[in-house]
Amino acid sequence: MSAESIIVQIDSTQVAAQKQNNYSLYLAKMVNGVCNVIWQSQGPEPTAANPSTYEVNNTFDITISNYMVDYATALSTQGSVTDQASGIPVKIYTGQIVTLYENGLFGSPIPNIYTPNPSESIVIVNEMQGNPHTLLLDDAGNPIFANSSGMDVGDEELTPIDTYQIWFGNYQDTGSIIALDMSSIGTVAFGLNSPTTQTISYTADGAWVPGGLSSTYDLAERTGPEGRFITVEVSVTFKHALSLAAAAFLLSKFIDKFSSGLRPSSVTTSAGSFNLAVKFDGPKNRDILKVFGASKFDEVVLGALSAVKNEKNSVLAGKTWALGNTAITVSH
Repeated sequence: MSAESIIVQIDSTQVAAQKQNNYSLYLAKMVNGVCNVIWQSQGPEPTAANPSTYEVNNTFDITISNYMVDYATALSTQGSVTDQASGIPVKIYTGQIVTLYENGLFGSPIPNIYTPNPSESIVIVNEMQGNPHTLLLDDAGNPIFANSSGMDVGDEELTPIDTYQIWFGNYQDTGSIIALDMSSIGTVAFGLNSPTTQTISYTADGAWVPGGLSSTYDLAERTGPEGRFITVEVSVTFKHALSLAAAAFLLSKFIDKFSSGLRPSSVTTSAGSFNLAVKFDGPKNRDILKVFGASKFDEVVLGALSAVKNEKNSVLAGKTWALGNTAITVSH
């Protein structure tokens, strides 16, 4: 699949509240119309096992070049899926079919010429008795979906969908069956003609809404009369200092990831720096602030960073970052 990014913006009061509850932020991918396994998670505090935590601005970068299939002999509604897997996972692509033999071993996947319209699905021909529970994993071996009822002997079709659920909840291991006491759930769906970067926000009222967090601006007070030249500067802080190669790669690729409608006037960073400054100049910024608030500028910067990170052979792969305060200045 092509690279997709989900930007999750969380109201600062909710960041504090959810962390006080010791809740984690979870992402699950839909398969066969349901989400039932925790695929990715960000905890309230970084740990050695899971260094990723959530803040006001967060990005899930999603690229699955292929899938893997496996099975488990038993599943718990609260326990870890990965600890119970008893087969040997096999790499498979959508549009392929694979046989699970009586002895619990998978054959080699082959193109599926047996099922109508197979291009988006994976088919397992199960010959194993005892209702093994199918597991669908991503290309890194992280569980995405589990068939909790078990497979009968025969064909099982798995259809991964580019739809995702996001929610807060009590701690669970990544790869676990999702607990029943899920909180409010946000949904993000990618389609053929939808942008590859989408934003969803968790408001101060505890509701998931599409798009970025809106900020209310008294434009007369903050930006003066119509026609004033307005500069919006978005600052990004990297967890680790940028190497010479990373800074050069970022500066050469980054600005091309913006549309002509909202394109930075300057991008500043350097080798050894932890920071990136992105400036947007011009009176049109007034209209953007009025309609969308400053979060629109944050959104496009995060989207462009994700796009650069997903470039082939990107030296930003594995790097993490966070947004600082967005500054607004007005010419006099």
